[in-house]
Amino acid sequence: MEWARLISAQRWLPVPPGVRAEVLLADNQAGNRTEFERDYDRLVFSSPFRRLQNKTQVFPLPGSIFVHNRLTHTLEVASVGRSLGRMIGQRVAETEPALPHSVEDFGDIVSTACLAHDLGNPPFGHGGEDAISKFFQERESDFRNRYKLTVGEWADLAGFEGNANTFRILTHTFVGRRPGGYALTYATLAATQKYPCESLGQAKGKGAHRKKYGVFQSEKEVLVAVFEALGIPRQSERPLVYPRHPLVYLVEAADDICNLVIDLEDAHRTGLFGAKLVEELLMACFEGEAVAEKRRINANLNLISDPRERVGYLRARAIHRLTRHSAEVFWAHHTSILAGKFAPDIMDQLEPSLAQAVRAIQEISQSKIYNETGAVMVELSGYRILSELLELFSDAVLAERTTRYQRKILELMPLQLKPGLGASPYKRLQSVVDFVSGMTDVFAVDLYRRLFGIARPDVY
Repeated sequence: MEWARLISAQRWLPVPPGVRAEVLLADNQAGNRTEFERDYDRLVFSSPFRRLQNKTQVFPLPGSIFVHNRLTHTLEVASVGRSLGRMIGQRVAETEPALPHSVEDFGDIVSTACLAHDLGNPPFGHGGEDAISKFFQERESDFRNRYKLTVGEWADLAGFEGNANTFRILTHTFVGRRPGGYALTYATLAATQKYPCESLGQAKGKGAHRKKYGVFQSEKEVLVAVFEALGIPRQSERPLVYPRHPLVYLVEAADDICNLVIDLEDAHRTGLFGAKLVEELLMACFEGEAVAEKRRINANLNLISDPRERVGYLRARAIHRLTRHSAEVFWAHHTSILAGKFAPDIMDQLEPSLAQAVRAIQEISQSKIYNETGAVMVELSGYRILSELLELFSDAVLAERTTRYQRKILELMPLQLKPGLGASPYKRLQSVVDFVSGMTDVFAVDLYRRLFGIARPDVY
């Protein structure tokens, strides 16, 4: 892979029949912004991005204690991603001075991909993904066998993946919308592909699906077009597998850094962890620092008496150190990354003392934070809510002769998500998944209560 091709400003703009390509291109002039800055702005102003404000990150929403939701988490990931992108952009500029791309371009691509990284996640956290998958797995004879879905189509549904859903949101032409989804640049689209492969091929057995993948059958041709144009060599045809775009490693590192440190800070704000424990865990991140640097950190910390501010200061310093070292790891391995041969995550290759501190935080987060009662309740209630909503809308879209009730149910779906006349069963079921996965936590709970008679609809 070569940076000159990888940092492509070409846009995904499929031209519909009867439309001149220059019409679409004329509406995509950069003006005083770079193409990659325009990508960033398009996502910031998008509806899926706004909906992240009412989707759970870890702790339940809402409340008087302001913990992170998906939106605030995503903005912080984008901030860290921009720093990582610029650090690597500077290194690339030093080694390839003739490259026609700025240091800022690298930062903009990574930060925009960070903005997109959770767009496809359903409500109620990662438990929502499991709820959608389990719904279809438990109805294999009803859906897969009855409607003769292909192996790939069934794998998409029975192993629903938020990453693949993100790519669909970014590139699919939904009903009534302009072609190409958000018409993002190829570089940005590829940088969102954490798992650039289809759903088939990992587990054994007929119709088995990968646990993690990046594209549904419906958008597979888009992935091929983007990756081929960027010069990313295909690793496998059946199933379709590509190596990652190099900047994906930075997007992933930014997300990992924020998850690691911010979840710890939220645990303190909710009272789950005391300040002393959090300070000890974060201070361990500086064990490998020079003596002078550790003295500066302690001196500044001693000037702060408020426990929340002390945790906030250490959080900022820990993110800074993890970001700097992640960039160093990337550059140390950039040759193998460009060759598509780097397998581990960036965070797996940190220097020993920092890696040990990271493991300690991960272990306590897994045992205490992610199994906290409120977080578990969100997952359990979300499972019930999503399953019943999926059943209600799936029955309606698949019905050969809809009842009056089913027709009313279908009227609740937005126009752009309704399956067209003659749509295949796969596309009909996808339209339901599009609708349910795009809901916010609050909307899903409210709709569930109203449809199942738990709350009375508003009377006007």
